[in-house]
Amino acid sequence: DGFTPMMHPNPTSRPIWMPYVAPAEHKDAAFPSLAKPGQPIKLPGQTRVAPDEYKEFLSLGHGELFEVDLERVVEAPWRDRQAKRTDYFNFDLDEMGWRHYCDQVKKYRLEFT
Repeated sequence: DGFTPMMHPNPTSRPIWMPYVAPAEHKDAAFPSLAKPGQPIKLPGQTRVAPDEYKEFLSLGHGELFEVDLERVVEAPWRDRQAKRTDYFNFDLDEMGWRHYCDQVKKYRLEFT
């Protein structure tokens, strides 16, 4: 299918290793930990990124990912009809399944903390 490990499933997308540069209409996008209410969110990259961006990635990996409002994410390649959902979600989840899972995590956090 022409997909290489270094490219997103959407060939018009940026290579995975390339830092995200928001389109002009999303210049005000911020990382989740810095975003104000209603502000668009940009997700951090994982590799070959600036230290601040990697710090944001680690923060998401320590539980903050469950708090990200996906409606505000400016680049969501998993929504492309040709994208492979397994490139973005584990355990046979899709975006709706992920949202349900996050709701459950939040519920358990409230119940057990």
